[in-house]
Amino acid sequence: MKCLFLLLTIGVPAGAEVRTFHDVKGRAMEAELVKARGPNIVVRMEKKEVPVPLKQFSREDQTVILQWIATDPGAIDYRFDCREAEKEVARTDGEEGPGLRGYEVTVANRCLNTVDGIRVCYRVFLDDRVDPIGSWFNARKLMFKAGDEELPSLAYGKSAKVATRGHQVDKTRSNGFSGQPERDRLRGVWVRFFKFGTEVGSWKSGAVPKCEWPESSGEKARLEGDRERQRELVASFAGKAGGGEVPAGEPEGEVKREVAKAVAGKTGAGKPAGGKAETAEGKVGGEEKGEDVPEEIKIFEMEDTAK
Repeated sequence: MKCLFLLLTIGVPAGAEVRTFHDVKGRAMEAELVKARGPNIVVRMEKKEVPVPLKQFSREDQTVILQWIATDPGAIDYRFDCREAEKEVARTDGEEGPGLRGYEVTVANRCLNTVDGIRVCYRVFLDDRVDPIGSWFNARKLMFKAGDEELPSLAYGKSAKVATRGHQVDKTRSNGFSGQPERDRLRGVWVRFFKFGTEVGSWKSGAVPKCEWPESSGEKARLEGDRERQRELVASFAGKAGGGEVPAGEPEGEVKREVAKAVAGKTGAGKPAGGKAETAEGKVGGEEKGEDVPEEIKIFEMEDTAK
């Protein structure tokens, strides 16, 4: 059975400061960048938030704004719809045995901007009731399996599917006391969304038990790798600005080229960008291999701003 839940978006500070911006006619305004929403940039002026079309800013300020969107996880107001469906999951370890049960999570982008570089981290929970060796005194345990992967680029209204890892679901003919059959039960999936290692949203299916987020050492390493990508990107923009060079041509193209330079050479052979990473499992508790990064991050759908 599929259930639809609206993602609860976590507010992330934009991290911008008040500065002087100019419009295409050279007029100045003191403002603070707040959010990018589609073709508009929300700015704060005199304690009021005002949407301003990106195309109304000067070319130099457009470059600054696009760099901010590219490097600040709080620049975009991330909103997603999530829907989960329980699925049979194929084994990946090459061993024979009964099928595994997991989830397919459909993630739809509901913010007005194209989103890129979003890492989806998830936990799939199992109420482990059956001892596979047949002990009558098996204690119930809450188990989890962890995984993460990068979403592909998603324009507004588009969706992608995330196939989670699965648990083996055992069952017995009777439990030896009541004579009733017993079986393990999936207890839902918990999803967290990260941009450059910063959480920008989370979502739980209705059956997820109350517990702390189970940690995964490999996941931590990949999130730190995402933060390093951010630091390198910020440094590349800072180095360019320090040279006093104003980019020629359209600013969005220049920013995209800088983003491509910042991540160039990081995509390894073998595993495609956006692929699944090796993951952890345990009780509610695996060393994991790293995951490749996309060759380029699309920053903004400029068709809406170039008109």
